[in-house]
Amino acid sequence: MSKLPEGKKIEVVTINPSLILGPSFIKSDFSSGELIARFMSGKVPGMPKIMLAVVDVREVAQAHLEAILRPEAAG
Repeated sequence: MSKLPEGKKIEVVTINPSLILGPSFIKSDFSSGELIARFMSGKVPGMPKIMLAVVDVREVAQAHLEAILRPEAAG
């Protein structure tokens, strides 16, 4: 970054959500969606009882937008 000209430098913002779930743009079945559905319905044999913090995909998208628009998010 230090070698880039002033007009080419960017700020870095880290957004590190845990498990992201939410509506999909894909209307047909897809492997990731099917796997999550199997986990949630208890159809995966031998699945350990675990707890994950779930974040809605729309909130993650909003966080990315806010990171772009807010100068105080830099760094």
